[in-house]
Amino acid sequence: DLEASTAVHGLHALKRLLKNTDILFMNGEGSRIAFGEDSLSSARKALTLGPQIVVITRGPHGALIVDRTSSIQVDALNEPVVDTTGAGDCFIGAFLAHYLDGHDLWSTARYAAAAASYVIGTVGSRTSLPTHEMVLNRITRIASRTLQEGES
Repeated sequence: DLEASTAVHGLHALKRLLKNTDILFMNGEGSRIAFGEDSLSSARKALTLGPQIVVITRGPHGALIVDRTSSIQVDALNEPVVDTTGAGDCFIGAFLAHYLDGHDLWSTARYAAAAASYVIGTVGSRTSLPTHEMVLNRITRIASRTLQEGES
């Protein structure tokens, strides 16, 4: 997880690390500091340095996932925000668990966004981490709500 505090050391210092990275996670600020460009350009530049997948979390603006053939923008779920502490970490953990379980990037991004939406709803990140079933229920609820809105 490339944070702004690490990115300030410059791209030259990160190249050796990135060469040995499969999935790179950055937040928006870290990507701007490390690569000096917008999120999509930063992700594409990072891909040339070694990672197979680049994920840029962007808080209330969701996340951008880029690999060598595609890019996916997943929106943050529209849930009440109480405390954002740990939301990015939850997103990353859920993303890795779902992806390593064999799911495609779109399903993985949606799963991670749903998981992170639980963390923002309460104070403190440890007490709000969702179970797998909770995440699947939220995805189903969102899909059902979206379908009903589309029928109106």
